[in-house]
Amino acid sequence: MCLTDGTRTLNKLEVPLKRSDNSYMLNQEDKQVLMADVEDRMSELYWCYRDDLDDEGGKRLQEELDYLKTNLINILEKYPA
Repeated sequence: MCLTDGTRTLNKLEVPLKRSDNSYMLNQEDKQVLMADVEDRMSELYWCYRDDLDDEGGKRLQEELDYLKTNLINILEKYPA
């Protein structure tokens, strides 16, 4: 319980009931952070070269970066440090 303005309120935390579930949740959070980071970097790379391409080239660049993003996430998940 914690005090807020002199009243007591319950803090509700999302805590898994099983220890193995806790490990899974952390892995899911790590995966989401990893995916967001890779997405941001792919976006930076896209915009670095997009202005030098016509519409067809931009579309092709996006396709290749999507393929690279998928492979990169798989590699980072499979071989963590």
